[in-house]
Amino acid sequence: MYVKVQNGQPQKYSIEQLRRDNPSVSFPAEMPADTLAEHDVFALHEAAQPSFNTSTQKVVEGAPAQVDGQWVQTWQVVEMTAEELAARALELEQVRRVAYQQEADPLFFKWQRGEATQAEWLAKVAEIKARIL
Repeated sequence: MYVKVQNGQPQKYSIEQLRRDNPSVSFPAEMPADTLAEHDVFALHEAAQPSFNTSTQKVVEGAPAQVDGQWVQTWQVVEMTAEELAARALELEQVRRVAYQQEADPLFFKWQRGEATQAEWLAKVAEIKARIL
């Protein structure tokens, strides 16, 4: 991905857009950096996404920024909206329900038949609760 600087503002841009925006220019197949720079287009480098609390936050793209002479895609951590939190809670409940059905319920019935212990079943239930927060 690339960034094009227009009126001092960086915007995500692609080589296809550059070709469309300049139909009378014959660009080489491999675009050299100096050719891109002539059109205010620069490589956009990916930055690692920041860590965040997956229970209440999400990561969204920020505006590209220049760091040490290179354009870098930035990221922002934002709080989830009430609607997003509610949707996430419903999704997790469904995932947890499926995990109980597929993993814990068989152990429960084995315990009832004397083929497993209650401790094994309870450990599986606790493991699912811890894994699917």
